[in-house]
Amino acid sequence: DCFARVKAEQGVAAFWRGNLVNCLRYAPQQGSALAFNDFLNNCFPKYDAKTDFWKSFGVKLLSGGVAGGVANTICYPFDFARTRLASDLKKGGGQFKGIGDCIMTTVRQQGLTGLYTGWAVTVAG
Repeated sequence: DCFARVKAEQGVAAFWRGNLVNCLRYAPQQGSALAFNDFLNNCFPKYDAKTDFWKSFGVKLLSGGVAGGVANTICYPFDFARTRLASDLKKGGGQFKGIGDCIMTTVRQQGLTGLYTGWAVTVAG
């Protein structure tokens, strides 16, 4: 019933709303996370995983977590826009015309910090 209702009320394109911004967000987020992870791994002391397993594990866990947080910080506006576009369901057309309009409207209305609404929960989770 849900799929038929969405198709009838909003058309087939509604199933793909927000997908372009998801594709634009994914590659930079993963690439920057890997790059920051390598950089941060080199900033910490090296431990042999065979002799100092827990120290090695802790360094890798910390550098991976910080790298993910930094990557999320950089790419979060795209994640925010993807969520807003996917839930943009006004009658007679959506509130936003696309990713650029969504980001610019948010910045005009709420400032740059408006793009980071919910960021803390995302990084913590």
